[in-house]
Amino acid sequence: MDYLSDFDGAYVKTRLGKVYCKKHFEGNDKKSILLLHGFGGTTKNWTRLVSNMPEGFNVYMLDLLGHGMSEAPEIEYRIDQQEAAVAEAVSSLGIKDVYLCGHSYGGWVAALYAIRKRRMGGLMLIDAAGLESYFKEVDMNTRIGQKKRKEILDKVSVFNAGRMEIMERIAESNMLEEHITAEELKNINSPTLIIWGENDDIIDRRFAEEFRDGIQGSRLFIIKGAKHNPHYTHPKEVAGLLLKFILAGQ
Repeated sequence: MDYLSDFDGAYVKTRLGKVYCKKHFEGNDKKSILLLHGFGGTTKNWTRLVSNMPEGFNVYMLDLLGHGMSEAPEIEYRIDQQEAAVAEAVSSLGIKDVYLCGHSYGGWVAALYAIRKRRMGGLMLIDAAGLESYFKEVDMNTRIGQKKRKEILDKVSVFNAGRMEIMERIAESNMLEEHITAEELKNINSPTLIIWGENDDIIDRRFAEEFRDGIQGSRLFIIKGAKHNPHYTHPKEVAGLLLKFILAGQ
């Protein structure tokens, strides 16, 4: 699939604001995949991944609120607000039994979607954020935490020059959230695939193991040589894992 020629763009209304969606629709009888980008990202982050995906699937990509072409409403940008907007978009688009795939910040949104036991075909997490143990480790009140926050904001500033106030608000909100606990992971009963970069320099791979150990029946695959964005640096390998998971009915 080609990001530019095979996808239509449109806005989807939610109670929190309009979200921008890129959509490749083949039919109601096809399985549907929804991709959620990471913090500071957009649908464009999936360009290389979708180019390695075959026809025969309905594929949707959303810009989360405050990101890309979606609206940036005056809200707190809590993760539950992002999740609620995604859930409304899924309903409005008429997606049934969605296979929800989230990277990093988008993985946190996707995991919350599953924790809330919304109807879905499966959950796919790529170097996902949100774990309570991770945020305790990068406490922003410490020098290490402040350094990590600056590194992340410096990276997203390249593509969000006009929205840095929003990015800073989201980063601040992330630290104050009720993060995902080990107990909450046990509430996920959707089939789950976890993909992680071997050398992730933002969220260490040991957190991938925490997701795996907490979500019953989940499977973890480590992408050798990859860092935090394996879907971008190793798109063929990641696409293969996603498709195998979906076609297996998991």
